[in-house]
Amino acid sequence: MTAALERLPVGLGEAQGLLFDAVAYAGDPANAARLAALVTENGMPAGRRVAIYRDAYRARLVECLLDDYPTVAHLFGETAFRDLCHDYIRDVPPGGSLNFYGARFAEYCFHHAPGHARLASELAALEWALVKAVHESDAQTLTPERLAELSIADWETAALVPSPTLTLLTTTYPVNEYLQLLRDGGAPEPPVEPAPSWVVVCRSGLEVWRIDLPRQLAGVFAALLSGKPLALALANVASEPLVADALGDPTLVLQQAFAEWMRAGCFSAFAMTPVRAP
Repeated sequence: MTAALERLPVGLGEAQGLLFDAVAYAGDPANAARLAALVTENGMPAGRRVAIYRDAYRARLVECLLDDYPTVAHLFGETAFRDLCHDYIRDVPPGGSLNFYGARFAEYCFHHAPGHARLASELAALEWALVKAVHESDAQTLTPERLAELSIADWETAALVPSPTLTLLTTTYPVNEYLQLLRDGGAPEPPVEPAPSWVVVCRSGLEVWRIDLPRQLAGVFAALLSGKPLALALANVASEPLVADALGDPTLVLQQAFAEWMRAGCFSAFAMTPVRAP
């Protein structure tokens, strides 16, 4: 090995850089020629030998992205999705665990998708929330019984602590509906008209939840996530006419919503916030 290294016309570090550039980025033509001079042909052209590594490298990363974003892949079709992935691989090379390689894909779709950019970005954000829910660490789940221990006075200062697996998405298009239709075996057409939606993604144990929120409850949930005390977060919901008109009795609606949020493991604990002086 030492003798082989000594015969290299460039330093080892530079040779490694040339190979990485050729594999990860398809390589600058000038650098590709320099690399070809370093590769033993052995019955196969040097460029083709390097291309085998490049193709395998990109195929593995496309496989990772397809695993995380099957709904986005359906939206674009196999060829367009693969081309988008190749662009992402070129612009966002991996570093560290491949579990998190797709973290910037939603943002990338918004700026570089071949069509339906906002829809693709929001679908990707939903699918990444599912990835996050699976990979984030478990947390203790706040139970209804534990919440019931709070006194009425405690509700003035008690704030809920969200689970590390939790994401609340506010989207322009009904992306959760689109994803569910696809999982049910349908072939949904991309929505043409915007239809705002609010989706909670969370994990409780081994079960990953996707919960569509009505607009009225989305405001309550967002207030809880912001760290507002329970009493303040719920202050306006009872007087909101749309809650009663669209969803039913506000008290019953909130009770049912809280029960579902607890089952989904949305909150891990509560914290007592300091009372501010008037």
